[in-house]
Amino acid sequence: MHKKWCGNPCADCKTSCTLDESMPCSPDCEMLDDNGKPKNLRNCLESGCDAIICIDKIQDAVADELKAYNEKIVKLSSSEVYKKAHDIHLVEEITYLISDCSEDYEDDTEILWALYNLSSEGKFLDEFLEWSSNVNSIDVSNAEKACDTLKDFCDYLSEEAD
Repeated sequence: MHKKWCGNPCADCKTSCTLDESMPCSPDCEMLDDNGKPKNLRNCLESGCDAIICIDKIQDAVADELKAYNEKIVKLSSSEVYKKAHDIHLVEEITYLISDCSEDYEDDTEILWALYNLSSEGKFLDEFLEWSSNVNSIDVSNAEKACDTLKDFCDYLSEEAD
């Protein structure tokens, strides 16, 4: 619980306070530390809370990464673009999945956890491309296969963390 919380259950208040309005979840949430930050984001996600980790924020962060990636691509020569064609295709397909097919991954806590962590740091596309360069075969020919690829990537990240 936030150290500046008044002590009254937030649900009982008739109007929200500035502290409550300044944070994604309520100051009386037991999963927060004294500074109002989640003690363990994974616990928040597994409890079903979407105040901290929400797909819209992930999609916005990945869209920002895509914009930056596209700005780099535009500056490349045609031969450099040709050499990066596979990477460009992967980026297009995986960002399409994240942006337009959230129903394929919205119930998968491992995917959401990985996406949240990487996209909040602006590292999702870079990490995904680095991982994909070390994998023999990647299929992103449709949303289901792209989601399977994303799951494989997230499984890899989980193994790395252990």
